[in-house]
Amino acid sequence: MECKFIFGAVVFFATFVTAQAQPPAVNVSPSTGAMQIGDALILTLDATCTSDIHFDWPQIPDTLGGFEVTGVLPPDTVKTPEGTLHITQKINLTAFDAGTLALPPLNFNYRNTQTGSGGSIRSTPVVVTVREPEVDTTAEIKDIAPPVDLPLTLWERLRPYVIALCVILLLALLWWWWKKRSQKQQEKQAMPQAPPQPPYEVALNRLKTLEQAKYWQQGQEKQYYSELTDILRQYIEGRYQIQAPEMTTDETVAAFKHIAIEGSLLDKLRKLLELADLVKFAKAKPLVEEHLQAFTDANYFVRATKPVEEAPLQNTENPI
Repeated sequence: MECKFIFGAVVFFATFVTAQAQPPAVNVSPSTGAMQIGDALILTLDATCTSDIHFDWPQIPDTLGGFEVTGVLPPDTVKTPEGTLHITQKINLTAFDAGTLALPPLNFNYRNTQTGSGGSIRSTPVVVTVREPEVDTTAEIKDIAPPVDLPLTLWERLRPYVIALCVILLLALLWWWWKKRSQKQQEKQAMPQAPPQPPYEVALNRLKTLEQAKYWQQGQEKQYYSELTDILRQYIEGRYQIQAPEMTTDETVAAFKHIAIEGSLLDKLRKLLELADLVKFAKAKPLVEEHLQAFTDANYFVRATKPVEEAPLQNTENPI
């Protein structure tokens, strides 16, 4: 019994040492030794090693010898129950030149992760015969086959009618849109337009808004007089067709030379515009009474110069 145990231990130890001492091996093999131009060739890289060996897998270039590389699959590693590693990688190749082409050897660098030692294994060259396509020179040259009439599909039969229907629908939609647009324009033109607001009403409304803003009470004298004079100049432009917004004070007053207007009104207008110029350009600070008087004069000027509405004529004849 003791002898059997010793014998088994020796066999296990020898197997373990043999497995650990097994050197790595590589093999490069093609899927075929002969091929035609343009055919696919699969080159298999296979490495066998123990689990403590690390391979630096070779980088595959775009060409190998006279072959072009069309695809490179990632390496696949399989571990056996004994602890041996099988690393496999497949490379897709093709060739477009006839002849005997040699695949150059590949270098596989490796190192032992436990001892730190390493080395390099160089694969053996691989030779593949590439043949030109075989041409039967005895065969008769045939004419090009005539085109084959294929049956029309359902969509090909219905397509002209579908296109025509879409065009008709589009034209109908455009006509409906044009019709609705024309009706809206006609309705808009038929609606009575509200008469424009008279210049004096616009001016009086703006004066009321200005009074509620209380600019000069808040120390904004320049803003107050700028809006006050703008109201007056816009009113003068609408009432008398004088380009007062683009004129100076003297030009505005002079424009009334040929217009029938009371001298006192024109004098109030001149004083108001001159006071506004002093505030806007000379940074003058009028008194409270002057602020109030300026607003009163502007309001009075608008009311005093608004057009006089003619009363409708009444029939004085006695009814029959």
